[in-house]
Amino acid sequence: MSIDKALAKEGLQLQGDSLPKEQRNVKTFKRLIAAIRACEASVQDDLSIAQRQLNDVLRENSELRERLYSMEQHARKQRVSEALNGIESIPVSEKTKLLEIAS
Repeated sequence: MSIDKALAKEGLQLQGDSLPKEQRNVKTFKRLIAAIRACEASVQDDLSIAQRQLNDVLRENSELRERLYSMEQHARKQRVSEALNGIESIPVSEKTKLLEIAS
């Protein structure tokens, strides 16, 4: 909720940054303070929602990064394994050691 909407809801209008002279009384200032507080509460609610959404997106991003890293490791291991299988002169035990080192 914007301040203008909060003021309109209370039936108040600012002229520049002050109230008109006929509206400068205790009752009107109380209504003005209430309108500003309502506006602040609305902004705080919106901020809280936005922060929750941000946290959810950051958590999802982190999970996707971890998954990507795992998949990259697996792909690297597969490439090394395929390359080693193509080399006939290396004994199987050495190929296994090289695969362990690569991962």
